[in-house]
Amino acid sequence: MDRAQTRLLAILGGLVLIIAAFLYAQGPETRPVDPTATATVWELADGDAIVAITVERPGDTVKLASSDDGWHLVLPQPPGRADEDRATALARALGSLHRGVPVDAPAGRAADFGLGEPPAARVTVETASGKALVLEVGNEAPVGYRTYVRGEDGAIVAASGDLHRQVTEAAPAFRDHRVFHFAPGDVQELSIVSTDTTVALTREGGRWWIDGLGPADPARVDDLIGSLLDVRFDTIVGTEGGVRDPVYTVELLLTQGSRQSLRTGMPDGEQVEGASGDGRSGPIYEGVLRELGHRPEDLAIRTAFAIGLETTDEIVVDADGRAVRAVRNGPAWTIEGMEDGAVYDAVAALAAVPVIGWVEGAGGDPTAEPEAIVTVRAGDEALTVRVGGEAGAGEVAARYGRGRAARIPADAVRRFLDTVPRGAAPER
Repeated sequence: MDRAQTRLLAILGGLVLIIAAFLYAQGPETRPVDPTATATVWELADGDAIVAITVERPGDTVKLASSDDGWHLVLPQPPGRADEDRATALARALGSLHRGVPVDAPAGRAADFGLGEPPAARVTVETASGKALVLEVGNEAPVGYRTYVRGEDGAIVAASGDLHRQVTEAAPAFRDHRVFHFAPGDVQELSIVSTDTTVALTREGGRWWIDGLGPADPARVDDLIGSLLDVRFDTIVGTEGGVRDPVYTVELLLTQGSRQSLRTGMPDGEQVEGASGDGRSGPIYEGVLRELGHRPEDLAIRTAFAIGLETTDEIVVDADGRAVRAVRNGPAWTIEGMEDGAVYDAVAALAAVPVIGWVEGAGGDPTAEPEAIVTVRAGDEALTVRVGGEAGAGEVAARYGRGRAARIPADAVRRFLDTVPRGAAPER
């Protein structure tokens, strides 16, 4: 070997020593003694469900508790629902930590791994069997998608997962970011109050009514209620309310008598300040305002008799001294004495009768004898529409027993009756 080769090897050897010293000084980059060796993190039995999690960090404590209706935030105050996805993911991550890779590092360097005193987080879990287990969580390992934890025997262990991120998130992140939490079928009343209009909806007898107007379109109300379940805070910045001069106020009354609400301010770019009835506040997507900006007429029925060709079971039209009864049988409609095809066309035409508008005020004498009574049944629900009284040129009033009368074409019922031969419907 000549001098040049010797010199090159000496230089390379020196570089190796420098790099090795640098890596050792980095602390958390210390390599495991044996990548195939495992160490116990904690003894959490499979099937022993985690029912409470307490995360103590320098400066604050987060406590989560499981219940029949999901996870709840106990600490910090005030208590409330927890972010279900976040809490469930944390419980799953903790429950899966059984073993990890032991790390070869001097005991005096625990702080380099985020496991000094205090550690990055000290986690206590309570299980369904009554056990309480404690785990100290340190920093993220620089490689391998692992987190340093202090195992059952006090040694430092590199455990799989990003537990460091999960237990060091800001406390508000653990609160439920959904503004509303309800089952759609439990909503009994819904009101939306803005600076220039009020929409108030009430469910009675399985049907939605718009206060002061008339029947609501069930599909539109369902869409509105569904859109409320999608409203979320981007971040939660407070727990003591907000939005002193709201642009919109939404309030729900549920079956069990509880109420939920939302107040929003003026949009600022793509976000708007919002505050829920339980005190949470923060920015939400301003697109929610488009869903809230309905007028009562926007949610009202658009066809006069609210007939669904595939959902209505029976229609009775009582006029001209006879009662015409149309019954649905699967996709077909029948009227005794008529061909099914002709019946379907007649029912489809009646179902398409439009609501032209709404009569202002009483709209004539609501107690006057109607020209026709149309009863529409679906299951146990029935809608009775009394048709009669001029409502405008070429229009007649349709009254629903509450609210205002609708304006519909004056010949709507007459055209239906003209398609039904006299012998096809019994005389009254």
